[in-house]
Amino acid sequence: MPLGLEKVALMAASGGAEETYVPTKDHTVGGYSDSGYNFVNTVFTASSNSWATATAYSEAGWTGFFDHTLIVDGQNGISYQLGGRKRESSSNGNTGTSKKYVFDTDTWSSITAASAKPRLQTNAIVEDKIYICSGWQEVAETLNAAVYEYDIAGNSYSAKTSMTFARGGCNNFGTQVGGKVYVTGGVSSTGSDASQSKVEEYTQSTNAWSTKTSITNYFIWGGGNAIEEQLFCHGGRNNSGGQFDTTYRYTQATDTWATRTAFSTALQNCWSYAVNNSGTTYSYIHGGSTSAASNTTTNWYYNDAGDSYTSQSAMTTGRRLDP
Repeated sequence: MPLGLEKVALMAASGGAEETYVPTKDHTVGGYSDSGYNFVNTVFTASSNSWATATAYSEAGWTGFFDHTLIVDGQNGISYQLGGRKRESSSNGNTGTSKKYVFDTDTWSSITAASAKPRLQTNAIVEDKIYICSGWQEVAETLNAAVYEYDIAGNSYSAKTSMTFARGGCNNFGTQVGGKVYVTGGVSSTGSDASQSKVEEYTQSTNAWSTKTSITNYFIWGGGNAIEEQLFCHGGRNNSGGQFDTTYRYTQATDTWATRTAFSTALQNCWSYAVNNSGTTYSYIHGGSTSAASNTTTNWYYNDAGDSYTSQSAMTTGRRLDP
C-alpha cells in the first residue's frame, strides 16, 4: 500500500523568496530495540497521528543498522540515508552504504555510497544538496571535521570546507535554517565541555563556516531540527551518561539561544523531524532511550507558539538510534 507524502510549501518567515517544503510524514528506521539490532521501518502520519509498518531496510549480510541520519526531502517525498553503522553477525562497522526511500511507492533503492563512511553525523538538506558534517571515523574511533556535499540530481559527492571543530554525536536531523547549515553540541576529540557546546554555521554560497553563539548547555546525542528560521534541540546527554530533559531554541536573526519548556522525561538517541500537521509545523520526537539501556515508545510534538509538548500515538516498538 503506497504511503504518499503530501508536499507543503512554506515561505521563509522573513518574507523572502525562499520556499521550505515541509513533509507531512516521517519515519523511523533500524536502530536498537529490546530485541536487538533491526531493519524496522515505520512511517508516522502527523494529521492522523498514526503509525504504519512500511517496507523494511535491508542489506545482504547485515543483521541490523544504526547510528545513521535520515533526511526527508519534503518537496519530492523522499528520505535519504547516507552512511551509518552496520551490524554483521556479532561485530559492528561503519558503512558508506546509502539509500533513498520513496514514501509514495514504499520502496528503497541504492544510491552512490559515501566513501567517508560517516556515522553519528549531522545532515542537512539545502535545496537539492545534502550536507554531511563531522561524525566518527571507522579507524581508531576518531572524530573528524570533514564536510561532504551530496548532489541529489547528480548522485555524487564532493568535499567541502571542513568545520573548525572535530566532533561527533551532534544534534542532527535536518538542521538547516534559512538556507544555512548548523552543527550544535557533540563530543570533541578531547572530550572537553567547551567543544560540546559550540555552534557552527555553514553558508552554501561561500562554502565557509563561522562560529556562532554557543548553546546554553553542552550535550551529545540529542534531537534537533529546524522550523523556518529557528532551530530546536531536544534532550541529549552529557559526558557522564546523564540524560537531559531540556529544550533549547536558536533564533538565526539574533544569534541567540533561549531555554524552553522541558520534556516530561529525560531522553537521548531519538528520531526528530520538523513535520507539518494540518497546516502547522511542529518539532516531533520519536522513541529514543530514557537511560543508557532503556528504550521508549514515546512520541511527542513540540509547539513553540505555546511552548508545550503534546503526547502522540506511541511507537509500536521502543527503539533508539545508538545501542
